[in-house]
Amino acid sequence: HSFFEYAYVMNQQQTPPLKPVQVDALLTEAIAAHYAAFEQQKMHIELSTIQDNVWLVSHGESLARIFDNLLQNSLNHSAEILTISLQTSDSQCMVTFENPLLQPLQQPSEMLFERFYHEQSQSTGLGLAIVRKLTEQLGGHISATATNDSLRFELILPFDKSSSFTKTAEM
Repeated sequence: HSFFEYAYVMNQQQTPPLKPVQVDALLTEAIAAHYAAFEQQKMHIELSTIQDNVWLVSHGESLARIFDNLLQNSLNHSAEILTISLQTSDSQCMVTFENPLLQPLQQPSEMLFERFYHEQSQSTGLGLAIVRKLTEQLGGHISATATNDSLRFELILPFDKSSSFTKTAEM
């Protein structure tokens, strides 16, 4: 992740323009874009629960960047399998990324979102800081929970109550 990208995201003063986006389609596209890299590392992606036709009033480019950075994080810091789920409730959309850790974290999991924090020297420590900032710009929340052998990211994005695009679009 480039310092330019980080600086750009951090200096955005306004919420990006929001419009209806299909979350499951963006997630599927991000997974497809990383498929070859997962294959090369002999990693498997398991789609646990993926709801179809999930729409949010959001910023598609920001959401795609969030998914991209979370997938890249798994490629860099995991082994074997990444489990992804996409579920909704009446008020929010929740996307989780869970993978085994190559080694236990050295610091509390929330430190992963701190700028320049990294547990491996080849990382810039910017990807997850960008994820947090973009998530906040979209009115959402992201958290990380670690055990000795796994790491789980939980991305929560609220549905826009003023929009007709809540939960799933009627087609």
